[in-house]
Amino acid sequence: MDDVLYELSRVGVAYRHASFIASHGAEKWAFRNLDLRISRGETIGVIGRNGAGKSTLLRLLAGILVPDEGEVVCRAKRVTMLSIGAGFDSYLTGRENIGLNGRLLGMPSRQIASVRDDIIALSGLGDAIGMPVRTYSTGMRARLGFAIAYYANPEVLLLDENIGVGDIEFQRKSAELIKEKLASESQTAILVSHSVALIREICSRVIWIEDGSIKESGDVVSVTGNYLRAVNGR
Repeated sequence: MDDVLYELSRVGVAYRHASFIASHGAEKWAFRNLDLRISRGETIGVIGRNGAGKSTLLRLLAGILVPDEGEVVCRAKRVTMLSIGAGFDSYLTGRENIGLNGRLLGMPSRQIASVRDDIIALSGLGDAIGMPVRTYSTGMRARLGFAIAYYANPEVLLLDENIGVGDIEFQRKSAELIKEKLASESQTAILVSHSVALIREICSRVIWIEDGSIKESGDVVSVTGNYLRAVNGR
């Protein structure tokens, strides 16, 4: 049981916003009766068509969403979504936001101080690190958010859709860094992606989500093969 980081039991998430109900005439369940266990050291790929519920699952695991029914038990001490730039204060400098965002990701002050120069180097922002974040382009914000989250060293990594951010050169660099991090047997990661090739390259298990439920879970080659045949109508 010590190796089980997540246990989801009969989890349900419903869209209950008044605007959604007004438009569709009823609530919609993103998930219903979802059961899932994730163990320490697993690298899990999550695949499925658009709107299947992949990102909703990631937000559940991150603690951003609370289920409408069922239970989500998380035993991980620190969970990070690598693509996030949430928590930035636009009026603070990039350097000041390293401290702010790092603390939001659970990093103690001593750790932030020890990796601040590494974060700045990875972000590639140079002298712009002393400028207010409101002056940054979207790509600059993404690079800083990635660099901070990368050095947070979380127990669980959550990656949504595209592990590369920023320009083409930074996309290549960030993708390679993530692959290196996931090579660690102690690192647990959940990756949502449409890239079957990437899933097959780095994941140890695959979950195929269809219409808010787990259609298949298991061997990477087998599950992705069945998924591709379904998508291609074969």
